[in-house]
Amino acid sequence: DATGDGVLCTGVGVTRPTVTLVGTTVRNNTGSGVEASNCIVTITGSTVSGNIGGGISLTASSFHIANNFLIANGNGTSSSRGVTFQTIASGLTPTTFVFNTMFENLTSSGPRSVFCSSVDKVLTLRNNLIWGVANDRDEVTVGDANCVHTYSVVGPKPYTEGTNNVDIVVAGATRENLFLSATDPVNLH
Repeated sequence: DATGDGVLCTGVGVTRPTVTLVGTTVRNNTGSGVEASNCIVTITGSTVSGNIGGGISLTASSFHIANNFLIANGNGTSSSRGVTFQTIASGLTPTTFVFNTMFENLTSSGPRSVFCSSVDKVLTLRNNLIWGVANDRDEVTVGDANCVHTYSVVGPKPYTEGTNNVDIVVAGATRENLFLSATDPVNLH
């Protein structure tokens, strides 16, 4: 709950600071929940929610983002969103985004939940549940061979790229009560 970014990391030159968030809540900031440039970022078991400037923004950073809730980040009047990956060069490791739940993230244009720009390596984006507010636009970047989701649930607009993705209906879910029904055909690997 702050004015500005919740967590800000800026590396200079070859010095790359490390940011590790485990079981942390980063919420209700006017800037990004987590913004990192030229850093090494690990976020696990955390909640990033209600940040007007977007949930997580990574530029030229390596990252391991796993088993998190990213909910209601961004707004409908700016280019912020759930997660943005920018200028991820081929030499950066790790670059893992797995087992995350994203729900009702917003932006004024482009994909609401996951956006990739200038990504020069194949990112590991798999086993995620990514669900938006409406069927009017994509939740994730489409048409970028280095930013493809596999074994994930993406909707409500169907995601046709990647492999082994599943279309479901998240009926009755709210920000406080995210769930899949017993009849949803989800088989994440």
